[in-house]
Amino acid sequence: MSESQKLIITGSEDNLIRLYDLNSLKIVKTIVAHTDSVTSLLLTQKSNYSMLVSGGHDGAVRAWDIRTF
Repeated sequence: MSESQKLIITGSEDNLIRLYDLNSLKIVKTIVAHTDSVTSLLLTQKSNYSMLVSGGHDGAVRAWDIRTF
């Protein structure tokens, strides 16, 4: 993924996080994120990193370095 790529990030009841390209609306990445529904997402972007934090009904909170996607 390029740094200039604009994304829509969703979490869903099927335990997945999906990243969509905003221009084409095509899925560019799917992540098996939790063992139960994904209920919350937080995106933090700083000059040297971008982190996605997800929470789920499984009680887990996970952090993802989106530069590695």
